[in-house]
Amino acid sequence: MLLDGVVKSVGVSSAGKEALLSILIGGDIVGEFAALDSLPRASSVTCCGLVTGCVITQADFLGAASRDKSLAQAVERSIVAKARAGNNRQIEFAGFDARTRFARALRALAASYGERSGNRISISWPVTQNELASLASIAEPTAQKALRQLREAGVISTGYRTLTVENFSELDRIAGALSRHTNFSGPRRRRCGSHSTRSARLPPSSASRLARRPTRWILTPTRDRSPTHPL
Repeated sequence: MLLDGVVKSVGVSSAGKEALLSILIGGDIVGEFAALDSLPRASSVTCCGLVTGCVITQADFLGAASRDKSLAQAVERSIVAKARAGNNRQIEFAGFDARTRFARALRALAASYGERSGNRISISWPVTQNELASLASIAEPTAQKALRQLREAGVISTGYRTLTVENFSELDRIAGALSRHTNFSGPRRRRCGSHSTRSARLPPSSASRLARRPTRWILTPTRDRSPTHPL
């Protein structure tokens, strides 16, 4: 379970290509699918800076869930939220063109994990063109073109491994209307333990109960596994 910091969840295809699946922060749990079905994990995580978390064994995790009904329900809601997010990505793939999907992926990323200052949002950890492309389910050259168009329009600015949404209102307009299943209330700074109805994170009360189980605390430094095409 993550307590503080940011990690990227990355999957690898049979052809060896990496795809960014999601961003996880304090309050998120990692590896719960494998704990429940005992199958190998389908993804790995890469730390974006210092990350604090706790390791919970499969036995402790399942035991805590069986004894604590409200904790089990919180884990179930977390799993459903992840499944719903995957469904929404499939719906958007069928319903929007590549440029709009890219804008929607960027909007969700900035709104959920960026640092806001007025209408400007900064993403303070590295994200690559390939990772943005995988989030939007588009090819990397298409993501490069979309980034260039947004830069030329003054909507975003980029530097080496940095991305800033300069005009969130315009990005929101380009991205279009939200799905009725999407939980979104505009740009905000996510903090450890924050929780919303459709969030994949455990609510603070459940997270603290799970963290009190037998654990091993870890503090992980940055591990840079970014591809060679930064922003």
